[in-house]
Amino acid sequence: MAKRLPSSYAVRQLKPVDVLLLRNFRLDALATDPDSFSSTVSREEAYPMVVWEERAARTGVAFELTTSPESGSGVEPSLQERPVGMVGYHWAEQGETPLARLGGLWVHPTHRGKGLGTALVEWVVEQVFPPGKESSGCRLQLGVEERNKEVTSMYERLGFRRLDADGRSMEYAVGGRSAQQL
Repeated sequence: MAKRLPSSYAVRQLKPVDVLLLRNFRLDALATDPDSFSSTVSREEAYPMVVWEERAARTGVAFELTTSPESGSGVEPSLQERPVGMVGYHWAEQGETPLARLGGLWVHPTHRGKGLGTALVEWVVEQVFPPGKESSGCRLQLGVEERNKEVTSMYERLGFRRLDADGRSMEYAVGGRSAQQL
């Protein structure tokens, strides 16, 4: 999906070999923007590796793509990926209707405003609602801090609708209608 993503970036599913990359990047995000998360560095530093392995299986990361070494060095340039944003999702038990929860969206401050948040959310939507597959009433929800109006506006532009009066719970509207309206 990620149609608006600049060519110097890519979003991809993490692989098992990316577990330490995820751990280090997530801890850096928690340290950089502690108010953006409902967790802390000290709490997540204590997580065993099995938790990070489970997270990697359901996390998408936006990477800045660069070539290294610089031209003229006599060494063949190679493509390098540097993480600059992330998002995760997990499946929650919710009766007969499958429910996915989006969480942990974060883009490094120096890379904001470039469409990375949009691309990451679109990546989750594609994972939960694969193109060409029946969604079978599947739902995608998230929680957002009320004070984060910029992110809330982005979610609304991408098709999420508020589920409650305070606007902290949102659900993706498939075809313009939330699963609760279908």
